Amino acid sequence: MVPPRRSACTGLENLVGCEMHNVLEIQPELQTLRVGDRVRLHASGFGPEVMLIEPERALVLGGPPNDKGSQATWSFYLLDGNEGTTRLLERGRGVAGRGVIEKLGFGPYLMDPVGFVMSKKMLKTIQRLSEQSFRDEPWARASQSANHRFVF
Repeated sequence: MVPPRRSACTGLENLVGCEMHNVLEIQPELQTLRVGDRVRLHASGFGPEVMLIEPERALVLGGPPNDKGSQATWSFYLLDGNEGTTRLLERGRGVAGRGVIEKLGFGPYLMDPVGFVMSKKMLKTIQRLSEQSFRDEPWARASQSANHRFVF
């Protein structure tokens, strides 16, 4: 097995203290999210709460505005596609509150380009891993019609 590579995104996240680690396989202990759970995005414990979860269909993260008025949501939806495909739709929305730090952290000037690059890498990684996982299933190898694609 090839050791996982550190991505530039992970390096940048860790530079600001996030202590992020790539996950390259499904880990059962990470599959038990419930509404109200916090998804840690920083070593300090900072991160959005699970606002909605519909197993195998939807995950929405977010929370109420902070004390400066900033608020963000991050959502993931699995949609049935044509010919047995699945589409992963990811959406993020932020509202910048009062102050320069809030405008940088939640505003479009920094968040949009950084978020775009990181989301694209994350979605491509999910696509690669899901397609590889599907091909590795014994029943998929034996099937003549194992034509699974994850489209975004």
